[in-house]
Parts: sequence; C-alpha cells; structure tokens
Amino acid sequence: METRGSAIDRESTITEQIKIRNSWWKYFHRWWWVHYALGIALVILSVTVASKPRALSKNEAVYEVIAWLAAITTGLLTFLGPEKRARSYRRAWSVLSSQITRYLNSQCTLEHVLKAYDKGEQSIHDTHEK
Repeated sequence: METRGSAIDRESTITEQIKIRNSWWKYFHRWWWVHYALGIALVILSVTVASKPRALSKNEAVYEVIAWLAAITTGLLTFLGPEKRARSYRRAWSVLSSQITRYLNSQCTLEHVLKAYDKGEQSIHDTHEK
C-alpha cells in the first residue's frame, strides 16, 4: 500500500502552514494599527485646521501646513486601504487556523489545510476564483 508522503513531509508541511498562519495574524495586526494611526491622525489634523486654536499658533501658515498633512493622511488612508487589508488577513488567518486545529485534532487531512491556505491567499489578494 502506497502512502502519500512520509510523516516527516507532513510534519514539515503543517509546520510551514502554522508559520504562514502566524505571519497572517501579524500582518492583520500591523494593518489594523496603520488604519487606526492614520484615522486618529486625520481626526486630530482635521479638527485642528477647522478650529484653528489660537493657543497653537496665530500664524495662518501653520494651519496651511496642518491642512496639507490632513490631505496627505487622507490620501494614505484611501490609497493604502489598511482596514480592507487587515480584514483580508484576518479572514485568511481564520480559515487556515480552523483547518490547522482540525488537522491537529485528527478531524481532517493535510489536503484540507492546503485548500484552506489557498482560500486564505485568495482572500488576501481579493481573487474570486473557484
């Protein structure tokens, strides 16, 4: 009877999938923090430009620079799309993580884990192939 790969191959494959899952979790957190950092900065910059507090400066040029920073921050928030990226990594992590847990509890095969990896990659890259 022929087996599909040795136990060592399966072990190294699942170890690699666990590393990938962990990196997806890190990317999720990184993008989530970028989203919040840019969002908070944008709120602070916008409110400062709108209210022009005299305690900060009486010089109009200061508020022009702050307005430019607010515009740049808006552009970064829009262009980078950190919230969407974070959600994609979170979704990919969730799919792969659940299959790894099932595999480690002997409830599914390595093939299921590899399919979950493929599904996670599709989620990250927004492809909708079937």
